[in-house]
Amino acid sequence: MFIQWIEMYSEAHFAVIQFIYKNVGCTRLEIWEGVHPGQRVRDDSPDADLFRLLIHDLSTGRIVRQHRETDYAGHFVKKTPKRTGTPSRLMTSAFDDEQQYELTQLGSQFVRYTVEGVMPRIGAGPVI
Repeated sequence: MFIQWIEMYSEAHFAVIQFIYKNVGCTRLEIWEGVHPGQRVRDDSPDADLFRLLIHDLSTGRIVRQHRETDYAGHFVKKTPKRTGTPSRLMTSAFDDEQQYELTQLGSQFVRYTVEGVMPRIGAGPVI
């Protein structure tokens, strides 16, 4: 599976993965600024659309996710919705600076495989 991911993902994907790996808990704005220093773009730009697509690909591929709290047994804890005075008329920006991102455990194993050449064992069964 990791070999397929190496073939499937672009250099832009790997730049995002690398930034999140080195900056656990970073926001999309921080990722953008880390990968594209000094470049500010509009939310309706092709660059913003491409950036959204990169985050989407990596999220649906289970490599990165928004940070989630867990309980002592490792179960994800539901967030309590924040109630603010008046709702915003604006959609969430491609460069949101509130939600934090992290690698999933599978994403961390993928990084170790690509960087260190370590083949992880998933599950209790023998490696075939």
